[in-house]
Amino acid sequence: MKNLLYSLLAVFILISCSKKDPEPQANIEGEWNLTSADISLKSLFGDENNNIDFKNKNVYLNLKSNNKFSGNIVMADDLADFIKAGEVYESDYQIKGKEITLQIYDEEYDAFVPVKLKIDSSSETGMVLKITKAELTETMQAYDKLDESTDFTMILGMISSIDATLNFSK
Repeated sequence: MKNLLYSLLAVFILISCSKKDPEPQANIEGEWNLTSADISLKSLFGDENNNIDFKNKNVYLNLKSNNKFSGNIVMADDLADFIKAGEVYESDYQIKGKEITLQIYDEEYDAFVPVKLKIDSSSETGMVLKITKAELTETMQAYDKLDESTDFTMILGMISSIDATLNFSK
């Protein structure tokens, strides 16, 4: 009986020790300049692909160690110009594994909206963030709350897929 108990205990210890540790958080602190965005959208209205050059538009984020950031990145209402430079502001961000949620300012609503992005890669000189329909859902729900409607969720229902890649450099 003792041998069975010791065997079960040994197996339990081995199983619990073999669990993978969660992915370490990406080190993305610093000032990042948005250089380009590649957007592929498929919807009931057709497909759209946009490559937007931000090199001369001075859109940036300064991600700080205390889950705060300053920057001038704001949401716009046009897919061809969905992000633009606005007034500099300070806001919050959360990072969890390979995801970052930025509280981005929206000029039209004069409100902060959560934008969840996947951290595709980050290095000393470059960072790539991605957003798909799954990440966009949270943002659209936040807009519905601001609008006190379901308009944005209905729009999301018309989108079959979205893949946006945001490229940043230091």
